[in-house]
Amino acid sequence: MTDLLMTVNALLMDGDTTAALAQLDDHLAAHPDDTAARRARAELHVALHTPDHLHAALDDFAHIEAERTANDCLYLARIYDLLGLADPALAVLHAGLALDPTHPRLLQRLAEVLLAQGRFRDSLDQIDKLPRDWRQLQMVGDVLFDLGLAHNMGREQAIIAYTSALDILPLQQWAKPFRARMHLRLANIHQRLGDHKAVEREAAAAAKLIPDEPAVLFYQGWAQVKRGKPERALPLLQKAFAKAADPIRDEFRQTLAADPSCAALLDSL
Repeated sequence: MTDLLMTVNALLMDGDTTAALAQLDDHLAAHPDDTAARRARAELHVALHTPDHLHAALDDFAHIEAERTANDCLYLARIYDLLGLADPALAVLHAGLALDPTHPRLLQRLAEVLLAQGRFRDSLDQIDKLPRDWRQLQMVGDVLFDLGLAHNMGREQAIIAYTSALDILPLQQWAKPFRARMHLRLANIHQRLGDHKAVEREAAAAAKLIPDEPAVLFYQGWAQVKRGKPERALPLLQKAFAKAADPIRDEFRQTLAADPSCAALLDSL
């Protein structure tokens, strides 16, 4: 690492992005062909992620196009994503994979972009290229979960993927958010399948990790309705509605309104 980049990194460690950027600007004004410095400045512009900084990052990456790496492509995809440009993001991800066909972060990001476009099969094709671990299984579950939302398909396969991921995900503190998210997604799938016992089981597992999460309370309340115990369901649902943000509350309301056994509770929520 050059003295310049060491200085820049020290400034960034101190949180002084303005001084770090000034150092890079001054150096590149005198040494415009310094690829390492230009790449560092581009990456800093991406981290600052205002529209002006993102366009400045594009300019810097354009200067080093002949020396582009797979990691550069990952940054470029991030820029295009932040600018709302899906087609260039896809193009640069494919270009990065042409340089490094097994790059895990490029494969993951490409799968995510394809999933956002509703291209479920194409997304799974990319995920299949990743090493089979809990993250890969979670991504399979995510694709099948979204497929289930869109087309009432893939739900059973999503259950298998998430359950398999949970089986091999380490029981450590850092893993709690990942475990909780998968338990809640399993609760959602089982709710759509009408399996209140499985919903209760998954909600209980999530409650051990994130007890005050509105979705946990919602699924617990829904399960009580299905058990024929609306008097137990109502306080849980009221807490869920009180804690949830407006978009989530709207989702809860739509779910209950679509279910005749739950709709009668809406006036009390």
